[in-house]
Amino acid sequence: MVRYFSEIKQERISVNKLELGMFVSELDRPWSETPFIFQGFQISDEDTLAELKQLCKHVVIDVQKSSLLTKHNSYLATPEHSSIKEKALTNPVCFERELNTAEKIFHSSKQNLQSVHQNIKSTSKLDFKVIQELVQDCIKSINRNESALTWLSQIKSTQNYITEHALRVLVIAIKFGKALELDEQKLNYLGLSSLLYDIGNLQIPNELLSKTGRLNVEERNIVRQHTLKGYEFLQQHEDVPEEVRLVALQHHERIDGKGYPQGLTSDKISDLSKIIAIVDCYDALTSDRSYKTATSPMNALKRIYETRGLQFDRLLVEQFINHIGIYPPGYIAELNSGHIGIILSNEDNHKLRPKILIVRTPDKKACIERVLDLSSPKKLKNGQVLKIKNVLNNGAFGIDLKFYQEKLLRLWRQSLKESA
Repeated sequence: MVRYFSEIKQERISVNKLELGMFVSELDRPWSETPFIFQGFQISDEDTLAELKQLCKHVVIDVQKSSLLTKHNSYLATPEHSSIKEKALTNPVCFERELNTAEKIFHSSKQNLQSVHQNIKSTSKLDFKVIQELVQDCIKSINRNESALTWLSQIKSTQNYITEHALRVLVIAIKFGKALELDEQKLNYLGLSSLLYDIGNLQIPNELLSKTGRLNVEERNIVRQHTLKGYEFLQQHEDVPEEVRLVALQHHERIDGKGYPQGLTSDKISDLSKIIAIVDCYDALTSDRSYKTATSPMNALKRIYETRGLQFDRLLVEQFINHIGIYPPGYIAELNSGHIGIILSNEDNHKLRPKILIVRTPDKKACIERVLDLSSPKKLKNGQVLKIKNVLNNGAFGIDLKFYQEKLLRLWRQSLKESA
């Protein structure tokens, strides 16, 4: 059993007892009234503390993530938790530096995965070694910086959905697996599962997968066969671990037993399948398809949250929302000042105040790009704190993420030359 099922040390306390350094994991207000629920953030300044006291009467504190080192022993992080966190931060680098490396990894991974898919279609053989190397490259990049590869993976197209969807699920799942503190083997299996869980779709007619209208009963049954086809295909390859094969079979099973192909209930579904089910749904909801328009990350998280305990594991959903954040890298942000920017990164202790690349003025005109770090509170002329008002998908306000990806890389390479 993986770590996320272990007891979570939490306490529900009055806001009057809140102090700097405490980690808030939940407020006593419904989703529709606050962006904080299950988001998780550390109280790092007096302004946040004052805002919390205005918002609610009680909060839930995650005692393992709080950083009160001399008072309230119940809030100290355990040695085991601390050592794992220190290991996860080995050799970190800044977003800009890893972006250059991550770009090469992302594009080579995309090409290699496309080749693997083409080879499967033509020969029915899986080059598992390529898949293993791809997963390890992505894990290493994410260990160095969690935002760079995430940012690149959000530049989406509808032409190569199966390949790009698998890569996005890989990136999100690895980051989530790290947050769940999976051991090295489990994290590797999770990465492998991310690239292989939907492999059965390669045996489903493309006209059904991309159909713009609603599928009829016969068509739906054909599409649902991808779980069995994927599992049977992976069984033919002895080097693929059974834990990975099971995810191909079970990722559409549901906690209440209303999934397919076997109608399994929660206790019969593997841990990795439960994780992939959530990540798969999140990326599908936030991606454009031939038959639907992408929804915002906030709406996607809300829809997943509403099905916790029915479709998805309740605790995993809460931890996924806490991990993914409502301001994920690679999305377009509209500030309450009217400025428009692209979310670059959001550190664990500043998930509600990420770094943003400003690309539009308040009147929505293009401007000279600049990086704005919201982790340092800034106030507008009217006294309001500068913050994100809305999160939108690629294309909003005429913004093309790929254009700014290439521009950031050019600026970074130029700065490297100048500093050499």
